[in-house]
Amino acid sequence: MTDVVIIGGGPAGVSAALTAMHRGKTALIVSSPPEDSPLWKAEHIDNYPGLPGVTGRELLQKLLLHAEGSGAQLMRGRVLSILPMGRSFGVSVGSDFVQGRAVVIYPEAHLWPMYTGIRNFKSDSFLYPLMYGAPVFCTTTVLKKRRVRKQPKVIIYVDGAFLPDPALSTAENKQKLRDEVHAVMCERAKESDYDRVKYIKAEPSPAAEEETDEKVSEIA
Repeated sequence: MTDVVIIGGGPAGVSAALTAMHRGKTALIVSSPPEDSPLWKAEHIDNYPGLPGVTGRELLQKLLLHAEGSGAQLMRGRVLSILPMGRSFGVSVGSDFVQGRAVVIYPEAHLWPMYTGIRNFKSDSFLYPLMYGAPVFCTTTVLKKRRVRKQPKVIIYVDGAFLPDPALSTAENKQKLRDEVHAVMCERAKESDYDRVKYIKAEPSPAAEEETDEKVSEIA
């Protein structure tokens, strides 16, 4: 059984694996092939500490090599379910099944295609870095128009590390980390000038609103 199963093979997932191993724990990184990551397609990354001017492919390859060289295990596949099993967790990865004493989730590909805005997100997911003492990183995708080619230039910014404040409570630190990450991502997103797909929030139809009003009346 692995001590920590980490779902996500991006910068945050690899960082979590390295932190776990430095603390004497075993780590398993479960991730889709790196070619499926938006970061893989980035042509230029210039703000990742120690690796200026790399491509997304080079960055992911270096991160995964570092993780493997440090003793982390890598498993390719899609996570289908996570099941609590007393003092451990069972993780279904395709047709395989692995167990871990803890599960850390760093989803990287929950993006809307060609969407360059930053959706609002809650502070709940920042509990895991606090529990395991892992730094927080964030990636922001920026799309820039080209003069000749139709496809936009893809730029991936990797920002961090964001660290908790020992003087704050857990709830305060979760909110602090969430606000810092959200602010940085929103600032980066302002650089995008390519907007091929526009997402508009669907408003409920009049029939659905009438049905809702009827249900509220019945409950009242």
